[in-house]
Amino acid sequence: MREIPIIAPIPKNGYWILTDDVKISVDYGNRRYTYFIPKGFETDFASVPRFLWWLIAPTDYPLLRASLLHDYLYRTGTRASRKWADRVLVKIAIEDGLPKWKACLMYSAVRLFGQRVWNKYREGEGDKESERA
Repeated sequence: MREIPIIAPIPKNGYWILTDDVKISVDYGNRRYTYFIPKGFETDFASVPRFLWWLIAPTDYPLLRASLLHDYLYRTGTRASRKWADRVLVKIAIEDGLPKWKACLMYSAVRLFGQRVWNKYREGEGDKESERA
């Protein structure tokens, strides 16, 4: 099981698929949280509009683990609230080298625009293969 994701592109849908299980740990407060993301999980990493990729590209290295875990938490709600998932995104991205000002922009974006996606997965409408095919 790896801490760094090994991924492969999925042709024609803009998603990536994990080719191995991934373990991501984050220290928050005085606790350590560990999440296991299974091989085969699909992600689009950071959902940044293409016209902003010059500023923050979805597959920039400092975003890989953070975005992967964020997608996993949004989809599964595993031991997480939406606010927790958004905070962890920023924490891991900064730890992996994203400048704090970019992390603050990302946090603002997910807080402003993430509710619809969060609700979609809570209502069971997300992750349908037919939506991405």
